[in-house]
Amino acid sequence: MAKHTRDSAEAYFTDMEKMKFKYRVEKAVGDDSDVFLWYHIDMGKKTIATCGWYHLINEKIAELRVLFDPRPLLPAA
Repeated sequence: MAKHTRDSAEAYFTDMEKMKFKYRVEKAVGDDSDVFLWYHIDMGKKTIATCGWYHLINEKIAELRVLFDPRPLLPAA
């Protein structure tokens, strides 16, 4: 599993803005330390269903994991 780190929230958001994706959140569930999002990422020609887990420490994202089915992005077999 690939693991990427960034030094700040600003660095993360800068990277996400470069991708120019559009996000549509369908459902958010959380508690004091964890938030789960079910959302769609519009990548222009493809839209991908995605689930994200965000672990919070001191009200800041300390870790996140994103899961999605990549098959719509792969060339047709």
